[in-house]
Amino acid sequence: MKNVLKKLLVVISFVCIAEKSLAWGKTGHQIVGRIAYHYLDNKTKEIVKHYLGKTSFEDASTWMDDVRSNDFYNYMRTWHYVDVDKGEKFTNNPADRNAVIVLNSAIRILEKRDNLKDSKIKEYIQIVFHLVGDLHQPLHTGYSVDKGGNTINIESPIYGGNLHSFWDTQILESKGITMEDCIKVYDGLSKEEIADIQKINIIKWMNQSRGLLDEVYNFKDNKISQAYIDKNAEVTKKQLLLAGLRLAAVMKEIFGADNSNVTTPNTTTDNIPVLEMPVADTSAKTIVTIKADEAAKYEGKMVKVCTKIYGGKYNEASKTAPTLLNAGGDYPGNPLTLVIWNDKRANFKNAPEVFYKGKDVCVTGVVKIYKGKPEIIVMNEEQIQLNTAGAVNTK
Repeated sequence: MKNVLKKLLVVISFVCIAEKSLAWGKTGHQIVGRIAYHYLDNKTKEIVKHYLGKTSFEDASTWMDDVRSNDFYNYMRTWHYVDVDKGEKFTNNPADRNAVIVLNSAIRILEKRDNLKDSKIKEYIQIVFHLVGDLHQPLHTGYSVDKGGNTINIESPIYGGNLHSFWDTQILESKGITMEDCIKVYDGLSKEEIADIQKINIIKWMNQSRGLLDEVYNFKDNKISQAYIDKNAEVTKKQLLLAGLRLAAVMKEIFGADNSNVTTPNTTTDNIPVLEMPVADTSAKTIVTIKADEAAKYEGKMVKVCTKIYGGKYNEASKTAPTLLNAGGDYPGNPLTLVIWNDKRANFKNAPEVFYKGKDVCVTGVVKIYKGKPEIIVMNEEQIQLNTAGAVNTK
């Protein structure tokens, strides 16, 4: 039995370090969103809420983690962190897709949003919400040699696993940290300190988080003590507060009532490159366009299907049942089903089963087979584009 458990732990360990963990976890990111909401002025708050629609500040802050399960968004995987080796300085490589460059790009694009659709503005807002939070988890500004602590296994009174996950969730949850705890930290700050915190300088934010790394790695023999947990719980509270205050500052700069006088973030001296369309980097060259009735041949592949939506189904009384759209034919003969999970309906301005019925669309996503039938999971309306040129294929 012990050998089985050992093998299981090894498997779990490899799964955990296969890719970067989620900064702060859902609870931490939502606290950042709540803090931003708490300190944002009412006028700016209403403008941001307008673009978010049915999505709350808390849900907007976790969106980038929520969509990780959808292969359509694989291009975002490197956006959550920035690796700078110990003793090295951040370099502005335009080819990089890291948290600093993408966050800077999203802010700049939102400042010049006049020609953006509301749905695209919402997506950029959600990216800003999440990445401001990510940059304040020290191990998301860590070292590539250990993948931001993902390859370092530790033991502690509350958790045995990798160091990154320990910082993402375990300290926060074991101490029951809340938004109110973070606000108590705010109450101990001077006006001058708060004003300095809210200055928008992404490089400074990153370096501030990196300044905590010596303390993050301050343990021996991979053993974490209770004293370490207690001390870094206070660090966690402050980092969450800083993230929330700075997120509010960014939203006010972009959407505030006095945004006609807005200046670009104080990052110009760092020459951070601005990605032209960071949200649209879907490796289009690798996406093949197919007919709906060919979907079964492309299981596990990213495809673009241009077809007609013949109808849909949504059970309003159910809290878990998804919205189902019949693509390429009427149910039950439709060769492809588009699936929108209930918690993602808020990402659509209009009821999908009504809005898309009878329309020619092009949907991009990964084909999955469920009970012998092809389907594509759709997370938001960006995945479904109206085919204004007319349906290429209706089957």
